[in-house]
Amino acid sequence: PNIVFADANIPAAVGGSAFAIFHNQGQACIAGSRLIVHESVADQFLERFVALARSIRLGDPLDTDTEMGPLTSKTHHERVLSFIEVAKAEGGEILSGGRAPAEAALSAGYFIEPTIVSAKLSDRVSQEEVFGPFVSVTRFKDDAEALAIANGTDYGLGAGLWTADLTRAHRFAKALHSGMVWINC
Repeated sequence: PNIVFADANIPAAVGGSAFAIFHNQGQACIAGSRLIVHESVADQFLERFVALARSIRLGDPLDTDTEMGPLTSKTHHERVLSFIEVAKAEGGEILSGGRAPAEAALSAGYFIEPTIVSAKLSDRVSQEEVFGPFVSVTRFKDDAEALAIANGTDYGLGAGLWTADLTRAHRFAKALHSGMVWINC
């Protein structure tokens, strides 16, 4: 889980949350694949987050202008694309991405656009590890709900918190079912 509280530094949270999920094409055991955002800042946060995701340059990993390369295999590419269909079938809203890029130069590789999906905690995309450039977004009302959402899955090797309240941060770090917790980074 990657939790953005109402008092978070939004530009920092957007950049950090994007790195958390899109580094290594989301193929990392510590990827921030579940974004949990306070409802009072969700629209502002998502406007910036979606814009950043859409600006990520896909391409050859050996090209210094590339920001995100392909997935590891055809099988994995198909698996990640299947989760997009699962999200749609469960009523998730694709906010950005959700497909292989149309550019001819990328068609030979296993690329997927950075994908952002609005989802509920009970949705498969919030319960299973997609392991790609795919993040589910869930809104929360208060700290208790944020913690319940964050701990509401079997996965949680790493977690991120974005808040100006260090007392809250330490309380959450202790309560999260996570192997490690990053605070504002």
